[in-house]
Amino acid sequence: MEQRLRVVAIAAVGIIVVVLLIAIPLMNAGQYQALAGGIQAVGVTAALIFGAFTLQHDRHSKKVDRVLELHQSLTSGDLQASRIRLMRHLVRHSDKSSARVRSTSIKELRDDGGALSAYDDDALNAPIVDLNLVLRFMERSNIARRSGVVDLRYFTN
Repeated sequence: MEQRLRVVAIAAVGIIVVVLLIAIPLMNAGQYQALAGGIQAVGVTAALIFGAFTLQHDRHSKKVDRVLELHQSLTSGDLQASRIRLMRHLVRHSDKSSARVRSTSIKELRDDGGALSAYDDDALNAPIVDLNLVLRFMERSNIARRSGVVDLRYFTN
């Protein structure tokens, strides 16, 4: 698309230059000045249209960038570590004969002394803290989705 716009812009400038060069011997000074003013008006209009297209393209690029930033946040750093710890914890406490991860509630993760309220091998972290971190990220992502600041084609896939 951008390449096509460049070709059209170069062709338009070439045509304008040819028209102005041909018009020099055929017109008096007043007519030539009026022609040049008309061409300038068309040029300004074209520049405004091109600017509008550029802004629209930039807006779309920012939406895609926001999706990429959200994905980066989800799959790296503390959030990724929390997701992995919580997933492994729920898998460990799942029925081994079933291929499904155990369904649980926030209450089970919050209850002190419950089977799911603490990690077996990690005294520094707690499942409820990891869950809250993941849920806060999901809330931020949902706000971005609902407000339209992300490209939904990439956000949902």
